[in-house]
Amino acid sequence: MRTTGIGIEPMGGTSATPQYERPIWPIVPQKTLRDEFATAALQGLLANPADQYYLNDKLDTVEVKVKLAYVYADEMLKERDK
Repeated sequence: MRTTGIGIEPMGGTSATPQYERPIWPIVPQKTLRDEFATAALQGLLANPADQYYLNDKLDTVEVKVKLAYVYADEMLKERDK
């Protein structure tokens, strides 16, 4: 299979004007404002582990911090909409 180097497979047309109809790999969704807020919150959570003194060992996991970052992001979006 021939590719163009940009991740799209040519599906006909001439070499001067090829038609591109389907991507070779899945298209990645763009980041949302919620994702940006969660990224900022997660950076803060990871940068300040001493501030998480109230979390016990079972809660002090990456999975919990990622979920918490999205909780913060959701709250930031609610506040933004006021």
